[in-house]
Amino acid sequence: MFICYQLTRSPGKLVRISCDMHGTRVVQKVIEGIKSSDESLWAVSALRPHATTLMKDENGSHVVEQCFQHLLPEHRQLLIDVALAHYVELAMDRRGCCMLQACINHSTGLQKDNLMKAIASMALTLSDDTYGNYVVQYVLEHGTPSSRRLILNSLRGHHVTLSMQKYASNVVEKCLVYGGPDNYGEIVQELIRNPRFSLIAEDQYGNYVVQTALAESKGPLRAALVNAIRRHAAVLRTNLHGKKVLSAAGLKNK
Repeated sequence: MFICYQLTRSPGKLVRISCDMHGTRVVQKVIEGIKSSDESLWAVSALRPHATTLMKDENGSHVVEQCFQHLLPEHRQLLIDVALAHYVELAMDRRGCCMLQACINHSTGLQKDNLMKAIASMALTLSDDTYGNYVVQYVLEHGTPSSRRLILNSLRGHHVTLSMQKYASNVVEKCLVYGGPDNYGEIVQELIRNPRFSLIAEDQYGNYVVQTALAESKGPLRAALVNAIRRHAAVLRTNLHGKKVLSAAGLKNK
């Protein structure tokens, strides 16, 4: 208890130690040993003003993870509130995007719902970000139906462009997998009705979106997708990525 008190009485020093390659292990050990409500409160009070910095730091983030594991639930929530206030900054950071996913895992009830909805509201911006796309994918895979619906609504009308972007194409694939029949049907229709459909099918990223659409769609929807591919077969046969789409559609030799 004395060590915990000594560390937390100087928050600035605590953060510096937490972000140090060796010091972080000391702080983590102290947090692992927290036994009382007072100690838990001291720790969160010292760390909370600097939580965003810690979450974005390779060493400091491990301290926050230990807080999620060992602090009282009501004190963990105080750190997650900080993440909610800075979710875009965290989502677009190499380490922060992982910590934001950890915040989703360790939050509950309304706090969890608010965090996922906030991320969903910025889905269009985050989808083609180097790190933000992983957070959007995470919500699509693990989120509530309402947060998935918000993402799908945010991306509606943008799937053609997103399908040909390096990071966002992965988000579109997740939309097809986790969006449900009504939603993936709408995405497929948006793709095949667009004059640029052949460009998507032969694109280095878009071809994977089309292949995922083929894998997820059934019945008349899949037939419509195959027909759209067939109309562009001559062009697709001249392109490495297009050939993959033709093969997935069963049209390689037709």
